[in-house]
Amino acid sequence: MNQKDLWLKEEAEALMEGWDFSHIEGRYEEEDDIPWDYRQVIGQYLTSDMKLLDIDTGGGEFLRSLNHPPRNTAATEGYAPNVELCRRELCPLGIDFRPCDGKGILPFRDGSFDIVINRHGDFHAAEIFRVLKDGGLFITQQVGAENDRELVELLLGDVPLPFPQQTLSIVSDQFSKAGFSILRGEEHFGKIRFFDVGALVWFAKIIEWEFPEFSVETHEQSLQKAWEILEKNGVLQGRTHRFLLVAKKPEQKVIDHYDGLLSDGNDPILDPPVLQAYMNKWDGAKFIETMRLSPSSRVLEIGVGTGRLALRTAPLCGRFVGIDLAPRTVEAAREHLKTFPHASVICGDFLAYSFGEKFDVIYSSLTFMHIRYKQAAIEKCMSLLVSGGRLVLSLDKNRETVLDAGFGALTVHPDDPSLLRGMIERYGGTVSEEYETEFATVLVAENRG
Repeated sequence: MNQKDLWLKEEAEALMEGWDFSHIEGRYEEEDDIPWDYRQVIGQYLTSDMKLLDIDTGGGEFLRSLNHPPRNTAATEGYAPNVELCRRELCPLGIDFRPCDGKGILPFRDGSFDIVINRHGDFHAAEIFRVLKDGGLFITQQVGAENDRELVELLLGDVPLPFPQQTLSIVSDQFSKAGFSILRGEEHFGKIRFFDVGALVWFAKIIEWEFPEFSVETHEQSLQKAWEILEKNGVLQGRTHRFLLVAKKPEQKVIDHYDGLLSDGNDPILDPPVLQAYMNKWDGAKFIETMRLSPSSRVLEIGVGTGRLALRTAPLCGRFVGIDLAPRTVEAAREHLKTFPHASVICGDFLAYSFGEKFDVIYSSLTFMHIRYKQAAIEKCMSLLVSGGRLVLSLDKNRETVLDAGFGALTVHPDDPSLLRGMIERYGGTVSEEYETEFATVLVAENRG
């Protein structure tokens, strides 16, 4: 069998169910050096109680590998052969599978999911925003516009990019305009190698959107050139293009709750002494003392509110930064702290904001119960601390998932001190002290650096 007949045979065999490249295993390789692990990124945020949607799931192979409870799992797919595969493989497991185009209207109600994932598929930013709950995440790994470009040009010449919008900067901008905060964005160019031309023929027919109108008959001359390069160099090489994006829908209910309290005249700084003493049952003098503040300390408070604790810590440090989600609350904090020129208050999401500096002390009281993604929050805290820096957390002992102090109900995410201790250790910290107040458990940790 001559070379052309071998190529024609590969072309005829270019059929795939799901997303399976085993047909060319050993005849090609992609560098496995992407600086992130998509599965681990998802695992940093996903817990078993969360509602998960996988858009453009393919045959559901990756989704099933996550082992998320089927009752909390949904998936979509629009490619007809994969739709049938999903019906066979996913539906019997109890996964809510619905056929649809990833770029179109998603067949789910508003606010249905905690996390939406998408690996190398289509998406519609506004639709993802709609189906996510407040504070929900979109986590995607995408194939970039320049993917396999050298191989495409080898076979087809200088054809237009099929998806020129597929870059991290453009997609990040799309999601920002749709109302998301960008928690994480990374881009990577790796290597892809083919060790026989037949494998490249099969690949080009499978990835038809990158190699439009390719066939052995119409591009035999290009294939011959590829064979000559392979004979000379032993390999046909191109670049892969991947990017990662993690985007978060705003915590609008939390924002409305706390700004609403302020609108109703509920500012803790203006509370009478009896109420201030009551609030000290979560933190108080010992909480401040464990920070070990000095005039040179750089301090970050997560969930600064109107500045109840900041008014006690700012006078003791050299730089104070507070961050909070709620705009009216932040304005009140800025007003209360205006006499401290070294103090600044940021309106933003702690997980999304890029601080651009390190801190000697990070503290938070009555705020972690509003953070759903505890592991990501702890990792960020430890990354923002200098070596030897201190993390001081006051964790509400209340295990209820609904907060209702007479000002309207709000869903919260109770803290488990033992789980947080494990997270702190995992991300380079050591819990040096733990103590109880009437209403809180206080963890004090140091960054091992």
